[in-house]
Amino acid sequence: MMQFARNTRAALSRFRRRETGNGTIEFVILFPPILMIFISSFELGLLATRHAMLELGVDVTVRELRLGSNVPYDYNELKNQICVNSKILPQCQDNIRLEMIRIDPFIPGEVERRVDLAPDCVDVANPVQPLRNFEDDVRNHMMYLRVCALFEPLFPAAALGARLPHHSGEKYALIASTAYVSEPD
Repeated sequence: MMQFARNTRAALSRFRRRETGNGTIEFVILFPPILMIFISSFELGLLATRHAMLELGVDVTVRELRLGSNVPYDYNELKNQICVNSKILPQCQDNIRLEMIRIDPFIPGEVERRVDLAPDCVDVANPVQPLRNFEDDVRNHMMYLRVCALFEPLFPAAALGARLPHHSGEKYALIASTAYVSEPD
């Protein structure tokens, strides 16, 4: 029994003094955090690109409305135009939802009273959902337009994708809003 203990102690002592495999230990310790940083930066870059394209689509579409294109947009036409101007948003028609509200800027508290703070996004669990607010564009009136788009993270279980606030299922919401006044005829 004593011989076994001495042999075990000597083997452990030799194992501890050996320096082979140190690179493997460092790799095992450092690789996961570096991988998480890489995945998070890629996810954040994709999120920022999608948000910039959504903002661009809304801005270009609203510019056409503001300058008086003489084409009255309904909900589906406005949604389609935003998707066309956004260019790279995946499944844009299915993932965005619009709110448009007429606001009188001369009434104190009108914005807070008329505009709900929680955006109206597509509910994946309940696809048949009536529009909450969509008022037709009226010339020479101030309109508030908010667009909510839902996207799935590229890596939903890792790094930033797991920490994003999920809106519906495993999707996160990107919101673009603007206010404009249509030019009179």
